[in-house]
Amino acid sequence: MQSKEWEIWLADFEFEDMPGSKRRPVLIVPDGGGGLVKIKMTGSPCRDFLEHSIVNWEFAGLSKPTTIRTAKMSPLVSSDLIHKIGMLHQDDITVFKLKLAAQIDLYTANNIT
Repeated sequence: MQSKEWEIWLADFEFEDMPGSKRRPVLIVPDGGGGLVKIKMTGSPCRDFLEHSIVNWEFAGLSKPTTIRTAKMSPLVSSDLIHKIGMLHQDDITVFKLKLAAQIDLYTANNIT
């Protein structure tokens, strides 16, 4: 299946602490190196300032208010994708890009040797 930046898909997302996966919505974003990664999405509220609560969740094709878990990225494997749900609204993309940049800056600052 062919996916594009800022699309939302239903996909298998791997568990971090045990084998297996769960089907959930994911956001497809650029990885900074010409590829794409998927980011976990959840119906739970934001836990910190780096997560993004989607304002235009209905426009995006989601059935309920949804949060993008910025720190929960995984390599995009096309066989994990089940079907396209929708596309993130431009207003949400603009805000999310800022949060994603902050996440990268925080990661870089904490991992300088």
